[in-house]
Amino acid sequence: MATLVSPGVAVTVSDESQYAAATQGTLPLLVIATASNKSDASGSATASGTIPANAGVAYLVSSQRELVETFGEPNFYEVGGSVVQGSETSEYGLLAAYQYLGVSNNAYVIRADVDLSELEASTIEPAGVITNGTYWHDTSKSKFGLFTWSGTAWVSNAISVLEDTPGTGNVEAISGGFAAPSNTFGSTGDFAVVTSTAKVSYYEKKASAWILCGDTGSADFQFSQFAPTLNSAGAALAAGDAYVRLAIAGSGLDVSLSSYNSTSGLFTNVEAPVYTTDDLAQVAHNDLGDVYARYNTAANGFGFWELRRHTGATTTVITSGAVPSTSSITADFTVEGIQFQPGGVTLDALITSIQADAPLNALNVKVEKIGTNKMRFTKTDGKELNIVISSGKAAIGFTADDNSKSVWEALSYQAKKTQITGTIAEGT
Repeated sequence: MATLVSPGVAVTVSDESQYAAATQGTLPLLVIATASNKSDASGSATASGTIPANAGVAYLVSSQRELVETFGEPNFYEVGGSVVQGSETSEYGLLAAYQYLGVSNNAYVIRADVDLSELEASTIEPAGVITNGTYWHDTSKSKFGLFTWSGTAWVSNAISVLEDTPGTGNVEAISGGFAAPSNTFGSTGDFAVVTSTAKVSYYEKKASAWILCGDTGSADFQFSQFAPTLNSAGAALAAGDAYVRLAIAGSGLDVSLSSYNSTSGLFTNVEAPVYTTDDLAQVAHNDLGDVYARYNTAANGFGFWELRRHTGATTTVITSGAVPSTSSITADFTVEGIQFQPGGVTLDALITSIQADAPLNALNVKVEKIGTNKMRFTKTDGKELNIVISSGKAAIGFTADDNSKSVWEALSYQAKKTQITGTIAEGT
């Protein structure tokens, strides 16, 4: 009941306050821009949040220390030791995140896919990021081993090294797998080597045209370990004959090749010895990434060599297409030189006869049926597998007469006198 505090006066207190229920806390989201691949706080590793692949990833950061570990310390553009206020290359967003975490303990931070370091002025031409494992053929250090016969002795011959992309500069467009020097380049009697194609090719200028060494119209040409005493046909040497020396000693062919390591940021040397075939290279070089130079030994005698890389595979496999008729097969073909001539036999009978061939088994080749109408040939020693078809290729599921497979492949690389750079984005 009310309490009388004075005659005729009563006081009543009613609490009618209303309170909203507590809401879930919210966290700020900060989108920042920094340089790419910055060092973390220790300076010994890359701050993970600045790796280009992590752009756009939301990081929940709970402290200033964690922020600096993830995105590095805020950088500010300076001139003469003084910070340039408002510079677009300064990392104000990262500083704002750092200051916020000084008074709070959680924030989401996203780094935009923008590299502020690319916005800075430079007296050096900008370069893109080089992909890990990129191969560089340093043509300034390679020796191409060309010698010509003077009439009395072999003399090391000067050679022009061309690295222009085919169809540009001093190199013509590719035709038949080769790109010759432009006829406006060089003088009669000059030699040149084109390094910008898969086949590194030697040319001699006759009159006003460049001719592939070993081709019709060129001087006699051959590859040889040491100085030959006869020409490629076994006849006496004549003045002007040429050869490429394969022995490194004595200014022979020596390919300067290196591979880029993105961790160290350096190119490391890669050995590229010279062999005639994949199988010979396989004897001493059978690891993923091994490289060798294979020079031409074909009857055409053309003067070229090409770089080959090991795929890491341990077997070579050739699989046929669908055999159109599994009940009657007639063909004439060889597998690793072993001849088979099925005449109206079934697919199963053909496979059984190949499996039972002792000479082929000795060459580590096996064959098996795949599905209902295909054959798979496997060479288990990692050497090259060859199937040559004289007739009836369609009957056994093939479209080509010559079918080869190797654990080696053509090497993808760039040939240049100066160190290569990465691809620069359009508009840089």
